[in-house]
Amino acid sequence: MAAVRLSLQGGLGRLSRSLPLLCLLGFLTQGAEAQIAKIQLCQPSTNSDTACLTNPNSPTGEPYARIQMEAGGVATCYNQYAVPVPGTDDEEHFIRCYSPSINRGVTADASGGPREGGCKGSWTEAKEWCEALSITSEDPANSDQMRNQLLGAALPGQVVDDWRLARTMTEAGTQCGSGCQGDFEL
Repeated sequence: MAAVRLSLQGGLGRLSRSLPLLCLLGFLTQGAEAQIAKIQLCQPSTNSDTACLTNPNSPTGEPYARIQMEAGGVATCYNQYAVPVPGTDDEEHFIRCYSPSINRGVTADASGGPREGGCKGSWTEAKEWCEALSITSEDPANSDQMRNQLLGAALPGQVVDDWRLARTMTEAGTQCGSGCQGDFEL
């Protein structure tokens, strides 16, 4: 699961079909404080050049949305029509962060760098960790996984320090395939 922040217009709507990633989302409803929700987003076996499957939630029969990464041509597919359901802060899920400046997502203790508590935490822990995260692109201390996740998104030596929880499905989709085998947890 990943911790992200999602802005919704019009409430929760219909629930999506069961998909392999259960994310933890904090979403904003019109005029309300942030709330916590869970969502299933990333699709299995999509870290390749194969086309995304047809999304059963699409009203027009289009495929799942695709995020193409530069590292080895890796692509991941995600459900752009997934709908969040309420969650609580005491649930532990994968911590995933999004940077709007480079349009890329990372996972705590993997592509986002080390985290004492590992890959998982509460929504509050995720929010705090993401907002404190700072990564320098192509720093020799970066792991291979971190370098691959940032490849083509950040300039060499660029300090990326605008990490936060994702606010849209597209932002959350950039986190698929970012580490800790969190994509396929039910």
